[in-house]
Amino acid sequence: MPTKTAKAKVKYQPVLKLPPLPREQLLALRLNISVNGVLVPILVDEKKAIIDGSYRKAIADELGYDCPEIVQHGLTDE
Repeated sequence: MPTKTAKAKVKYQPVLKLPPLPREQLLALRLNISVNGVLVPILVDEKKAIIDGSYRKAIADELGYDCPEIVQHGLTDE
């Protein structure tokens, strides 16, 4: 069962601006997260820039669910 959490005050930013997901994929991802929660943690750097999982994070925030994350330390812009 997904867990809901209070809105975090941390500001997450995606590293890359990705094109929008096709509507069917976005709806399927939203439905999956609404039923199961976020099963695959998002990947962020030390500054909370999202390296992978920006759609999962946005949907989890919209639904008020926890979004697990893995912090990758020691990354540079290169």
